[in-house]
Order: sequence, then structure tokens, then C-alpha cells
Amino acid sequence: MQTESLLLWGGSGYSGQKAFATYSTNGIDWATPVSIPSLYGDLSSITYANGKFVAVGYHEYGGKDYGYITTSTDAVTWTSAIKIGEDTETQLMAVTFGNGKFVAIGGGRITTSEDGISWSALARISYDKFYSIVYAKDKFIICGTNTVIFTSADLVTFEQRFAKPGTSSLISVLYESGRIVALRSNGYYLLSENGIDWSEPAQITDESGNTVTAKLNGICAVH
Repeated sequence: MQTESLLLWGGSGYSGQKAFATYSTNGIDWATPVSIPSLYGDLSSITYANGKFVAVGYHEYGGKDYGYITTSTDAVTWTSAIKIGEDTETQLMAVTFGNGKFVAIGGGRITTSEDGISWSALARISYDKFYSIVYAKDKFIICGTNTVIFTSADLVTFEQRFAKPGTSSLISVLYESGRIVALRSNGYYLLSENGIDWSEPAQITDESGNTVTAKLNGICAVH
């Protein structure tokens, strides 16, 4: 993720190692990665708002994955990751900020916070898995498995806007230049001007018209 002058990247732990984060002010030179206290697993997503970075991730314990959240004000020193949902198995996959709240998602559930420190109990929205979230057009937009898209303006009422059961997952959603783009892992994308009405999935092609067949993991805007 990027602020005006800082790029931040999170990584995954393996074989019992801690997750890590690093940062750069130019995208070329990167600081030495620092480990995230108490997170022995994957760091999935990072956002920045109200003077702090909020990162979400998960790690396996006793054969189950549990969601964790950590924060930092300088991208160097991170708080000990806190477990979200004491007995709820949820991989936290993405976090964003909008309408005065941080929102983290995963496993068809959401949790919210006004300060990034105290979080609500996990609430189930769907039995589809959630992978990405963005705040755009005065609403939160969530995407996940089966090309499912949910929206909510108040984080209380959620409406399913799109779904194609049996298809690839929507793994990333982005808002840029007045348009919302949702990306499927198999190289298809959907477009929306308002988050409510969506185009049918279209396949990505290169400059020569060749279809992109590589498995995709995310989408970003370059300024």
C-alpha cells in the first residue's frame, strides 16, 4: 500500500517464522524487514488512515487458521498482533478504511474498528470466502469466491450485487478515476461505475489481443 511518500509491504512467515513488514520512500530502496510481534504466519493486507498503519493476517494454530491484527505509527515499530475472534476460524485477507472505520474481512466475515485497536466481534455475512474490500461511492465493496460481490453503506445491511457460482474467485477490487475494477484469478475482470451495477466478466488481453492466461493475484493503480 502507499501513502503520499511511503510504500509499505508485508510478507509471510514460514516454518514457524514471524511475518514481516518493510517500507520504502521511492519503491527502489527498501528498509530491512522487521518482524511482526506474535504473528507466526501470513500478513495479508495493510492500510493507512488517521495517522497509523493497520495490517491484518492469520496464522495456523491447532490445525486452524485465526485472524490477527497489528498497528504501527511509523512502519518500523509494530504492536503485538492481537487475535480476532477467540474461537472463530477466519483468515483475515484484507483491510480498508472508510466512513470513519477500519474494516477487515476474511472467511465470509467482517470485523470493524474506529481506532484500529479495539475491534468488533466477527460477524458472518456470507459462506463465500472474502478476499478484498474497498470503500468507494459511499459504500464498502467486498469480493470473494464464486465471483461474489457484496456492498454496504453502513456495515449493518449487506446486499449481494453479483455472483457466478462455480467460477473463479474475485481476488482484488480497486477504485480509481471514478471506476471500480474487480479482478478474477483466472484473468477476467468486472467493471462498475457505482458498485451496484456490474459488467459481465471480460477476459484481459495484451496489446496484441492475446488473452492473459497466467494466474493473477492482485491489481493496483500506478500514478
